[in-house]
Amino acid sequence: MQVSRHKLSWPHLNDRYAEALHSAVDYILSKFEPIGIILGGSVLSDKFGNNSDFDIVIVHEEPYYRRIFKIFNKIPTDLLINTPASIKSHLDFDNLEVEPKMAHMLATGFVILAKAPIIEHLIHTARLYLEQSPIASEQEIIRLKYLSVNYLADAEDSIEKDPSIADLLITLSVEKMIKYFYRNNSLFVPQAKDLINDIRKKDHKLGEDIDSFFRTCDQKMKIMLAKRIATQTIEVSKFFEWANEKTESKVV
Repeated sequence: MQVSRHKLSWPHLNDRYAEALHSAVDYILSKFEPIGIILGGSVLSDKFGNNSDFDIVIVHEEPYYRRIFKIFNKIPTDLLINTPASIKSHLDFDNLEVEPKMAHMLATGFVILAKAPIIEHLIHTARLYLEQSPIASEQEIIRLKYLSVNYLADAEDSIEKDPSIADLLITLSVEKMIKYFYRNNSLFVPQAKDLINDIRKKDHKLGEDIDSFFRTCDQKMKIMLAKRIATQTIEVSKFFEWANEKTESKVV
């Protein structure tokens, strides 16, 4: 079924990106029969830059999911083709995703095409979804805390013998602390490029320490900052006692 171009809406973009988006939509209309096209990505935010890309959700009624990565006018474009039912499964209020990329794209995206009421319904559901609080289990919280401490201890042990491994381990440690911060506070984890600014808004001192951690090349300073970040997130910087729940043994 052909879509008349006058039924399409377009965001305000500079010439290069506008041309790329028109080419992307022409490609979509030639290859699929969409009932909805939603543009996401940093092109719609104040983080827009010369390396920004397109994320485009294509809603269709054919019973398959497909992901295609294309380049239009030198703009990287991630095409996510899916059915309304499958997209709705990503918006399950009883099983909240920790990093809800689909919900975020729908809730904050620009609607280029909406041929059916289900598109507005999906967008409304996505916005409600992002208002929820993703609750982490006690075991997940303990595991994140343990991994943070374990990586930190291993980094300190490796700093003299193998600085490269120490750098990797200390980064993994802080990564787990950051995830702990979000999960322990029942918050969705934002995209990596939004992470530090988002933490700054929620806890300015913690955000500044994390920013300093990733900026410094001094490993001893990294260790010191990691311990400071640990105090503000997992509230420990050394090993602690813990035990998980009993589970049934499985024979493979």
